[in-house]
Amino acid sequence: MAGSLAQLLDLLRHHGATRIYAKRLAPNDNSKNQVYLGGDFSALNIIPHGEIYSDDTDVAGAVRDRAKASVDFYWVDGDSLHQAPNTGLILYPKYPEVRMSGFLLGCKAAPSDIMRVRDEGRVLFFGITRTGSVVGYAVSGDDPVARELVAREWPMIGVFLELPLTLDDARDPREQLLDELRRIYRLNWIASQKLAADGTKAPYAARNGGGYTLEAELGVTPNGYAEPDFLGWEVKQYGVRDFLSFKAKSPVTLMTPEPTGGIYRTEGVDAFTRRFGYPDQSGKADRINFGGRYDCQRKHHLLTGLRMTLSGYDEITGKITDLDGETLLSFDRAHANVELTSFIFGGEFHFTELDLTTPYFRFQVNQDGSFNIADIVNQITAMGVEEQEIESDLTHVQIDLLKVSEGSISVTDLSLSAPFTSVIAPITFDITGFHTSGVSDAPYAFSATSESGESFSWEGYVALEPLRSAGSFEVKGFSMPKYEPFYDLVLETDIVGGTIGVTGSYEYDSGASGIMKLQDAGVTIENVEIVKASDKSAVMSLTSGKISGVNADYLTQTFEIESVALKEGSFFAKRLADGQIDVIALLKESAMTSLEDDSTSEPASPVSTIPAPTYLVKEVVLETFSIQITDEAAPTPTELALDEVSLVATNIQSEPGSQLGLLLGAKIRSGGTIAVDGSVSLQPIVE
Repeated sequence: MAGSLAQLLDLLRHHGATRIYAKRLAPNDNSKNQVYLGGDFSALNIIPHGEIYSDDTDVAGAVRDRAKASVDFYWVDGDSLHQAPNTGLILYPKYPEVRMSGFLLGCKAAPSDIMRVRDEGRVLFFGITRTGSVVGYAVSGDDPVARELVAREWPMIGVFLELPLTLDDARDPREQLLDELRRIYRLNWIASQKLAADGTKAPYAARNGGGYTLEAELGVTPNGYAEPDFLGWEVKQYGVRDFLSFKAKSPVTLMTPEPTGGIYRTEGVDAFTRRFGYPDQSGKADRINFGGRYDCQRKHHLLTGLRMTLSGYDEITGKITDLDGETLLSFDRAHANVELTSFIFGGEFHFTELDLTTPYFRFQVNQDGSFNIADIVNQITAMGVEEQEIESDLTHVQIDLLKVSEGSISVTDLSLSAPFTSVIAPITFDITGFHTSGVSDAPYAFSATSESGESFSWEGYVALEPLRSAGSFEVKGFSMPKYEPFYDLVLETDIVGGTIGVTGSYEYDSGASGIMKLQDAGVTIENVEIVKASDKSAVMSLTSGKISGVNADYLTQTFEIESVALKEGSFFAKRLADGQIDVIALLKESAMTSLEDDSTSEPASPVSTIPAPTYLVKEVVLETFSIQITDEAAPTPTELALDEVSLVATNIQSEPGSQLGLLLGAKIRSGGTIAVDGSVSLQPIVE
């Protein structure tokens, strides 16, 4: 094992590494959620991989259709290497992002104790060899190597820290490349050559000898790997007509572009060429070509009718409309039926039907708490923010039926202590009756139904500058396991069953008025089953539950619930040998840390101090419950199991001295019964 960063670099170099990178692991970088390698495909230039193929395996009735590539990956343990044969990259073109998976499967020597957990501070090191294999090494956050790495500044490529081969060489890869090019330049004319696999230089006389000669001098053997040639840099040679202008004889190709969507992918190259191609310009019969030069400054190509555009950039204003440069919104197909008469005579855009196929939307909370769409929405709403009393001239929009099929939403939150990214897909639903009156703070309304019967309806308004919204909503039949990626942010559990419905009204204003209220909300839950993520042991189950009459005011810290009714359920809890309660431990440490960090920050609300919370729960009813509590911290481990538990509790409130009504009945599984009928007085604790 490496006791220092210098020793680790020596170890990776000993096993053939010619480039070394490190990735600081977030809590969700583990064997369950895979290791996130970046929000674009730049990781493909770092990690050598095999041929990219499409996995269209039918899993649980859903076609995955993901691009994958194998990785020749080995875990290093001193002088030994242990292959992880199932390691691969998964490419998500729509989002886009790259993740690494399978790095523990089939490798007994893999560092499972590090890569299966969600601990903060873990680091994964990658050693890239000339043969295209990858040597991996993982350390925990309290390892001396991790502490030494964090204490220094390193250049970054995407999510990777770029490390030197030895700490004795402080030059970054760019400086090393420039030094090598200067050395080659001083050699003057060099006979054309090609580097063999054994490292020897052999004469080479073909027309592409220039590139091979340069690679030979840099020590790069010809290969089919996709990663750059030298220390993370792609090196290109090109021929010139003279040594004055040094202009290239032909375009220099850095990569071969190929569409990842549209007709090219859905119908194939032949259909694409027949639709957008043109007859051979040299007169060859029965031949169709596709070619030409495309850039964002050129108009449509005369022969193909196509032009290049750059998403996220407004060429009229010269501004980047999506600040991080990633895809904000896309779809494969859009079909609309428009009533032109409504616009001509009524000044309203009226769509009788709008059909979107495989739409994609990316929502991101930036590190400063802003949204990636804030600049766009602000431009739309700015005209009406200061003139709310004046009737707006904005055009009304009405959509009778919006159909969405196979959609996806990427949600990223960079404001957390551990950045969180998740994708909800596939999304299929119909929205009926969407409309807007076209004025600032004017009402919007729509309803949606998913392919699995989930429904959502909302009516209200949303505006920015300042952020404010009010309205009412109703959610029915939402599958709780389907949205587990969001629970994973705070809970070490798996929700393997259950549906939830929520109704209510709300009001929020981040401006001077400082409003944050939930009014007359209700929650219904059915057939919930929750297990621990680690060993799949039961935590709780619930046949049905209903919470009604929920009213909350965050700024005044007042909370009131009319009733809570839970029927036919079970609950399991355990005090571990170290005294820790297992169900409390299921709340992730990263989530607790985020809450603690937030508590020390300046409040966004205009209210300078938040009062102590007050609460009132008028009634809680439990029917036909079973409860099992195990104590492993006692000198002799004990267990208490209760069946047919029924409970009625009334007037549960924060007011000191208030009387809580209590009616409790239960059967002790080992024999006997429990019965309680009375009241309890809640008194403050005096220190």
